[in-house]
Amino acid sequence: MCISHNTGPVAGTINAVLADGLGMPSERRIVAYVLLGSLALVTLLYSLLIARAPLAWVGVMVPLVFLYLVWRFVRAHERIADALEGP
Repeated sequence: MCISHNTGPVAGTINAVLADGLGMPSERRIVAYVLLGSLALVTLLYSLLIARAPLAWVGVMVPLVFLYLVWRFVRAHERIADALEGP
């Protein structure tokens, strides 16, 4: 998704946020995805093998996903506010 009809500072920042993903370099983004995936796998295996409750891992992952989405929301607003302040 790219905003091409507007070239102002806000459009540039929105494009940067959309292109940048997590707001991190690609190596750090890959590490973050691997760590989150590993955490999800470990909690799923724990819930299946030890707790014997297949959906117990949802109780752990839902708050983590919520915190991640809140963090993305805050980062996006910080970038938009920085763009509105200008150089």
